[in-house]
Amino acid sequence: MKIKFVGLHDLKDEEKSQFETLVVDHCEKFEKHWNRFIKPENEMNLGVKKYNRDGKRVKYSVHVHAVLPKFNLSASADDWDINSVLNELFDKINNEAKRHYKA
Repeated sequence: MKIKFVGLHDLKDEEKSQFETLVVDHCEKFEKHWNRFIKPENEMNLGVKKYNRDGKRVKYSVHVHAVLPKFNLSASADDWDINSVLNELFDKINNEAKRHYKA
């Protein structure tokens, strides 16, 4: 599955590397679970936005759009921590895949 990132320019270098490694880990789990429906040419687009950059706390908003056979899946999540926002996001996309593919 191809992964495309949008909005990584908003993140600092350490945030960018952490985000990319976490996304790759979550995508591998997603592909392993849904391997009978996912082909190598399918795409997953992830967009990340960073809010309140100048303040003490930073909020992350992440949107995912997965183009799969028969269905297009999308989900979004936002939180103050990159790890928790990605966990929530991939939980949502897995639930949507379960609903569409009845697995």
